[in-house]
Amino acid sequence: GMLDEITMTTKKNKKKATAKPDKKAKAASPRMIARALTQEGVVRLNNVLSSTTAATLRREILERRSDAFAAVVSAQQQQQQQGDSSTNSNNNNNKKDSQEWRKYFADVLLKKGRCDMFLPLGADDTTDNDEEDQGTVPTLRNALNELLVSSNTLSNTLIAAAGGDDIILYELSSLISEPGSPRQPVHPDNPYQDIPPLFTVFIALQDVTIGMGPTSFIPRSHSKEAHDEYNESVPKRDELLRTSRSVVALLGAGDVSLFDSRTMHCGGANLEEARVSSSSTTEDEGSDSGEGGGGATRVLLYMSFRNPRAKEPIGNVGSLMPGIPRDLTLRELTKLVS
Repeated sequence: GMLDEITMTTKKNKKKATAKPDKKAKAASPRMIARALTQEGVVRLNNVLSSTTAATLRREILERRSDAFAAVVSAQQQQQQQGDSSTNSNNNNNKKDSQEWRKYFADVLLKKGRCDMFLPLGADDTTDNDEEDQGTVPTLRNALNELLVSSNTLSNTLIAAAGGDDIILYELSSLISEPGSPRQPVHPDNPYQDIPPLFTVFIALQDVTIGMGPTSFIPRSHSKEAHDEYNESVPKRDELLRTSRSVVALLGAGDVSLFDSRTMHCGGANLEEARVSSSSTTEDEGSDSGEGGGGATRVLLYMSFRNPRAKEPIGNVGSLMPGIPRDLTLRELTKLVS
């Protein structure tokens, strides 16, 4: 079934990596994929972004992160030079540090070894020119063109699932995890409401192995019943997580996980690089890195789209640079990157 295309590794079969898709098989239509998304809460799309574009974009995102870290450190140093040791000055400096950090990074996932970094679309008639002050990611528009225009499976699936191309870009960012970053708790991105409020797209910019902490999903956990059980009590939540089937997104470079934001998921632990040599065994056949399942920098491009037919509050602040319009529809974004 459709779920087989996104079920790479389950709790019952942890050693078995995803089977390669049958190239002779007839490709599923966007409507079929959207039905699977509605039923399961998560689907996988293979080879939506070329591996060459993925590699270039990955490099640019990591360069942007380095520049962002340098800008934050520079701002801190300037403030230390200008300030004094008084309590009021320290409080002001901390506030300014936070403001500098927030130019580049979202509050979400600010944990050890992880960051959620905004991505600029670049100067354009439809974007705020202040974006230029925070650098550009030259390959991003080309990548969005590949994802949404050159191959229209993703955009047509989103349209079919949400009921129109008026869905609004809510997030455009990158998730980066380093070796040593811990596993996240299982969570939905949004509280339950009857109509799916957000559809989220994770695009792998390199092959994702078990050691790199791939995202785990619990299919069909976007239901009211699952959310009620999750929220009722800690014992109920533990029982739900213990008894539910999970899937692990061992994506190849350019592959996509598309999910309903009510679906429960978590980022896995990115293993310490020092464990590579000690954990190298012949059983790690699911890893394409040849490094025995050890950790490595994992970079995901991600975007989400708000469904205007869902009227209840979203429940989180979207990771979107201030210069990008908050009412940019999929239809307008597709035109912008064409």
